[in-house]
Amino acid sequence: MEIKLLVDPAATAGLEGHPVFAKARSGVRHERTTYFDTDDLALHELGFCLRIRKSGRQLVQTLSQAATGEAGLAQRHEWEWPIATDALDPGLLEQTMAPTKSLNGQFARAQPKFITDIRRRAYLLTLDEGTTVEAAFDRGTVVADLRREEVSELELEVKGGPPAPAFRLAMELAREYGLRIGAESKAARGYRLLVGTPPRAEKSRPVEICGKADVADALERLAGVALGAFVANMPAARVGDCEGVHQMRVALRRLRTVFVLLSPYLEANAKERFNAAIRDMGAVLGAARDWDVFAIETLSDVARAGAGEAVLSELRGAVAMPRQEAHAAVKRLIDGPRPTRWVLGLETWIASGEWRCAERNDRENIRAVLPDLLDRLRRKVNKRGRHLSRLSAPELHPLRKSVKKLRYAAESCTALYDPKEVDACVKVCKKLQSLLGNINDAAVSARLLQEIALSSQAVAAMRDWRDTQCAQASSKLGPTWDKFRNARPFWR
Repeated sequence: MEIKLLVDPAATAGLEGHPVFAKARSGVRHERTTYFDTDDLALHELGFCLRIRKSGRQLVQTLSQAATGEAGLAQRHEWEWPIATDALDPGLLEQTMAPTKSLNGQFARAQPKFITDIRRRAYLLTLDEGTTVEAAFDRGTVVADLRREEVSELELEVKGGPPAPAFRLAMELAREYGLRIGAESKAARGYRLLVGTPPRAEKSRPVEICGKADVADALERLAGVALGAFVANMPAARVGDCEGVHQMRVALRRLRTVFVLLSPYLEANAKERFNAAIRDMGAVLGAARDWDVFAIETLSDVARAGAGEAVLSELRGAVAMPRQEAHAAVKRLIDGPRPTRWVLGLETWIASGEWRCAERNDRENIRAVLPDLLDRLRRKVNKRGRHLSRLSAPELHPLRKSVKKLRYAAESCTALYDPKEVDACVKVCKKLQSLLGNINDAAVSARLLQEIALSSQAVAAMRDWRDTQCAQASSKLGPTWDKFRNARPFWR
């Protein structure tokens, strides 16, 4: 398990002078690693990484699964074999470890694709609570064809003991030396350089809670995956990828859902501080997302509604600058200290157990307490949806957020309840969310139009689209709402 921090090369000397490193034994080694794959990158597509690393006279062949973010740690499975030459041994892989039938036949086709050349200084640290950590300063390059990137990072790998002391150390170092949390592995950077594309967004995925989990297990699982998705999408969002921005927002919303769902078990003051940071970062990401939706989805709808090319050209030109400014604000956020401090702080809070509310037993089985927790979410939806037909677009927006939280919570319950009943609940929530989203998009477009100068023709085209969008969504909203209210909760 690793915590990766990006280091300004100019700060390395000062960082290595920190007392935690000064009193620890260290060693330096030169590692040159060759990564293998098929011409169509089949291993990468299947989520595996195959490499040979040379360190001194030692050669090690490694097969690893793609890392997954759990509670901010990079977790992966690895299988290693010492080898005598720097040639790949596919027979060793197939005979000894074939984790999936999909890999059969791929190893023999694998060829060298890119290399990393790294000077690593590693320290063995003993922290509080008996936690041992290998802290490795890596400097070097990733090279694929004629493309290269510099590497300067610190990896804290937890070798034993609880992870909370490692998170505390990471927070301290990040604060003192301006370190930022890293999302991309060296392998991921190599593949990106090989293909010649910018960082890609990673879609947030629902996470199922297992039946044996207690409240503490559920918090660690749900929050950990949401945090992992938030960090994983930072590189894509930083370079202006629309989906990267969207997925960072989704990750924040899923985490907010975890806080709401498990609220009775969480220490209130710290939870609110983390929520405040979610709101602040969400506002920056939300502004960029609003302009993206307007520029990509709304203008496409306006075009299908019959707007002329002159109007569409005017609208595209008008939104370009504020959209660019909103994405620049996202980049400043990601390059700044706040995301790193928030992620590491939240990870420490969870790993240390400081999240626990003294009045609650967090070792209760999650299956036993979920009905009451889900009831709270459903009651909030029903309360915000009262007198639905009288609600304005701004009044419908809180309902949309509550529906989304119930949907996210329900998606985690497939392993605990009848999957068909859970799926039915998720589907009706998605339908409600979509209709309410269409109404909200129309309202957001009206707000954004106030920030740009447009001709009367463009304003009229947008008004016609907005009226049609709201009328179509509103006509379907009532029946969908009735279907939701009349459905039996799958948890009862």
